[in-house]
This record gives sequence, C-alpha cells and structure tokens, in this order.
Amino acid sequence: MNTPSTLRFPLPLALPAIARRVGRFPWVAAAMALFLFVVSAKADTLQLASSYKAVGKNGDGSSYTGTVAVKIISDTTFSIEWKLGDSVIKGFGMRMNDTLSATYMLNGQPGLIIYKVQADGSLSGIWAIKGESGNGSEVLTPKK
Repeated sequence: MNTPSTLRFPLPLALPAIARRVGRFPWVAAAMALFLFVVSAKADTLQLASSYKAVGKNGDGSSYTGTVAVKIISDTTFSIEWKLGDSVIKGFGMRMNDTLSATYMLNGQPGLIIYKVQADGSLSGIWAIKGESGNGSEVLTPKK
C-alpha cells in the first residue's frame, strides 16, 4: 500500500517533476543551493587543536618529546611549529580528508611528515628526511 510520502515511480523519473515544482519557486532552489553549500563547506573545515604534545622515534630508534603549535591558514592548509629540545622547526601543511601532511627543513634538508587523524583527535604519523635512510614516527596528542 502506498502512502502519500511514497514515490510511485523511480527517483530518476521523479526528478523532472521535482524540478518543475522548484522551478515555480526559484527562491526555494536558491535557498536550497545556499544551504547545501554552507553545510558542505562547514563539514570540510579543517579543525585542529592549536597545541599538541609530541612523542616520537627517530629513524635510529632514539626517542624524542616536545610540543607542536598549529595555526590554521585556510580550510585545507596550516602552519606547524615543532619545539623539540632547543630546536624549533617550522613547516607548512595541508590535508585531504583525515590525512595531514607537512613539509619542513631540518639541517638544510627537506622533510615530510604524514599524519592520520585518530578518533580521539590525536595525530599519528611517519616522517622522512631527504638523504637519510629509514623513517621516524610521531604521535601528537592535543593539549588540554
């Protein structure tokens, strides 16, 4: 039994009928388009903590700790600054979905780190530096 809210024909066939109804009220179509744009833009906004605790392992197996500051530049880009001991390393990054990547310079060589955003808001990553064998790993935990 069909109820009033049930379509009696497949959706592709219903689209022209929907378009005719919306066409009578162009402001409705414009409002719907604006709503969808705002909702999708909001969903894509990059949201990161401004500071993190860093714990990592170098390629040789030694450990390090420090802090990381993140500043959002746009919906998909950010600047990042690691403070590890007496060293300050600055970089630039971007994201795609739940993956972040950042470039930086260390001792005159370019480095790259790729993080995966975890469910708890932490970032788990691996990194490499040009000219060095192996790679390191790092976990950033948001500071509270």
